[in-house]
Amino acid sequence: MKTDTPVAPDIAPPPNQPDPGFEAIKAEVEAALRQRSTAAVTVEVTGADVTLSGRVESRSERDLAGLSAWGTPGVRKVINRISVDARSPPNSSTKESPP
Repeated sequence: MKTDTPVAPDIAPPPNQPDPGFEAIKAEVEAALRQRSTAAVTVEVTGADVTLSGRVESRSERDLAGLSAWGTPGVRKVINRISVDARSPPNSSTKESPP
């Protein structure tokens, strides 16, 4: 049986213009990262793939940023290029006593 229902053509964004759906993914990932105080992280979205880059102070912050991106609807892949800046505070046993 044939139906006369028209089929909508695939519509792509104009060249050099981001797909609004992917901008929404980026905005949601950035909002999730702001809630978790990982402000030094940059978010790039290509298709449904999210790339995270920047610096954080601990591995747990890095992992949390990745999990936040994965928790965003529409994300297919997360590339976590965040580096950990593990500058530890001086060890109290190596501090010199005041004169």
